[in-house]
Amino acid sequence: MYVLFCASADLKDAKYIRKDSKNLLQMKFGICDTLAMCGKVVDCNRTKFGVMLTLNDGENFVITAGTFNKNALQDADNVLQKFYGGNKEIYLLLYANPFYREAIYLNANQDYSVIEVTKQIYEKFHEIRKKGLTYLMEKFNKNMVSEKEKAKEQKEERETKEQKEERETKEQKEEMKTKEQKEEKIETITEEKTTTEEKKEKKETFEEYKEYEIKEALMGEEEYKKQGEINLTVVQFVENLAKNKKDNVIGIEEVTNELTKSEKFYSLNINWTDKIYELLEMGYFYEPKPGYIKPIT
Repeated sequence: MYVLFCASADLKDAKYIRKDSKNLLQMKFGICDTLAMCGKVVDCNRTKFGVMLTLNDGENFVITAGTFNKNALQDADNVLQKFYGGNKEIYLLLYANPFYREAIYLNANQDYSVIEVTKQIYEKFHEIRKKGLTYLMEKFNKNMVSEKEKAKEQKEERETKEQKEERETKEQKEEMKTKEQKEEKIETITEEKTTTEEKKEKKETFEEYKEYEIKEALMGEEEYKKQGEINLTVVQFVENLAKNKKDNVIGIEEVTNELTKSEKFYSLNINWTDKIYELLEMGYFYEPKPGYIKPIT
């Protein structure tokens, strides 16, 4: 687990990376799979996929807690009860993981990932975070400079080698006449072939780099809520379709066909198969057998 202490402002420049089976965030001071964030609770709501916590550390940010972890859900529920019981001075330290579906979402789904702290600890967290940020920025930039210097040295070595070969070729020209001229032509052809192969190799390397997909997205509270509303509407639609089916089990293909035909969803440019599997992953449905889903009620 790679953890970075960060603030909501750091997420504005964050890039989402999916590598193997890991969800990662690349920020200007490093790459992580877990974010440690600390803020004051300004709002919280109970949803089907956990407790949606809105916190502030200078700017608002949203973290959903307890989608797949009952202990995190219980801790978040306790916060919700205190907040609506009149306590508006709640500070939380959260450990969250990134998740991407058209925007970056943050989910707290580990034991002890929702921790209530004091205002003093909140202030100390951000003091440590700023010091750590300075250190990591220097280290991150230093590593980048080292890589550039290494590439520069390799380039200089290649240029020195080429200059030496050119000088030797020139000396051979002066020492030998007709025979050396023929050999020079052969060398020139070889050099041209080598250059062509190098260009081809560079092009292939660039194409491989393009295939390594890095999606850049900004996390916004409004976008998060919009996607949540769409998800809940789709879930209700599927529940209505499935209620007359045996054991409330319905085929995914039938669901996507009905969603495509529905006037309610006609204006949305959504891949419905991907959306159903997204909701399946988020815990709205489960898959009793391949190609079929059952709403969780």
